[in-house]
Amino acid sequence: MNSNGTLSYEDALAMASTNVEKLLGVTEHAANTDLVATRGGDLLSFESKVVATISPRRGLVDLLAK
Repeated sequence: MNSNGTLSYEDALAMASTNVEKLLGVTEHAANTDLVATRGGDLLSFESKVVATISPRRGLVDLLAK
């Protein structure tokens, strides 16, 4: 929002979702991380709702009811 049009929303989202792991020192392999699926907006909007999580570590797929 504060880039004055020099950075697209997609680039900002990609940068935030990738670099936060580096900033926090996360060294996990992608196969050991969870995936969150949302509906009704993108991941960072207040309108979106989490509808599923996939967790290879727990060996589970959680589907949440409406």
